[in-house]
Amino acid sequence: MNDIITLSGPAAGGGFVGRDDEGRVLFVRHGLPGETVKVEITERHKRWGRADAIEIIDPSPDRVAAPCPSFGPGKCGGCDYQHATLEAQRRFKAQLLAEQLRRLAGIDQEVEVEVVGQGNGLATRTRIRYGRNGTGTLGMRRRASHDLIAIDACPLGSAAITEATPAARALEGSGDIEIVDLGGVISLVSDDDLESGFYPDDATVTVGSESYVINPAGFFQIHRDAPELLVEVVLEGLALTPGAVAADFYAGAGLFAKPMARAVGEHGAVIAVEAAPQGVEGCETNLAEMPWAVAVESSVTPALINELRADISHCVFDPPRQGIEAGVIEALGEMPHLVRCVSVSCDAATFARDLARFQEAGFGVESIRAFDLFEMTEHAEYVAVLSRD
Repeated sequence: MNDIITLSGPAAGGGFVGRDDEGRVLFVRHGLPGETVKVEITERHKRWGRADAIEIIDPSPDRVAAPCPSFGPGKCGGCDYQHATLEAQRRFKAQLLAEQLRRLAGIDQEVEVEVVGQGNGLATRTRIRYGRNGTGTLGMRRRASHDLIAIDACPLGSAAITEATPAARALEGSGDIEIVDLGGVISLVSDDDLESGFYPDDATVTVGSESYVINPAGFFQIHRDAPELLVEVVLEGLALTPGAVAADFYAGAGLFAKPMARAVGEHGAVIAVEAAPQGVEGCETNLAEMPWAVAVESSVTPALINELRADISHCVFDPPRQGIEAGVIEALGEMPHLVRCVSVSCDAATFARDLARFQEAGFGVESIRAFDLFEMTEHAEYVAVLSRD
């Protein structure tokens, strides 16, 4: 029997909170706050469960028709909020961030999720990953499942990615494939090729006044407007001066490290730390004209921090979704000259957890900003500026 419930605020995981007839908390996808919905339970535990809204009895004024036919209960699990206006999506993300900041970092602050670009939230991604089944089917997977949902093209991908989708569908193989749009140059990157040791050719991307060599198989910001925006925000937050010594952790191909090196000049120094060999190679290429900037192939660990030069005064972190490894920020707190850090993250919970650790290490939070760089999902990009005397 399906429950009929009324939903309240957003929950981590892309759903909204409700309670079933037994008082159990339900995290319900495909509904919206204030709506009365009929739900189908998809995961049941003693005190909580997960569900899908399969019928909307009393719709929210924030509800819109989802632009993708593959969005909805039992369908593609990649998007969370296609059924809500962009304004509502940003409001939900701000609520999720505020909750995590209060709960994990003791910070009572509302942060506006800022609009990026002027579009409808579609065609902003420069990288789309598809699953394949070896018989020409290209698609996305159901949430929490390996089941493949065949689709024509993901509407989040850039126009060039959409045009390239038939070519990706025609390739042989069963491993996942990414269609990558770097500076208008399309690359098809398949897991089958990577496992065989075949990597695509590098591409050249211009960000502001800088030019970067990027391998499509490596990490690069996936929203078309993210690289230039984040470089501007990070450099403003770091407030580097000539002669400063700075570190870029999780540096990728050097998106931040290159303009950082220009800012500190030949009398300063920049250390770019990246674990992926492809990223390190790109970083070395992109920093080659500035010998005072070096790339180091390493994971970001407390041991690494303790081995770095002690006169580092500024640093930036842009870690994967799981955030900064435990002990790293504590080790940073022991660096005598470190006065300013910028933390970049796409996950509200790990972002807030890491801010708590920065505060424990003696850093104060100067500012927090959030940018809507992952439209249609619960995620945003968060940037905090931290400092100490």
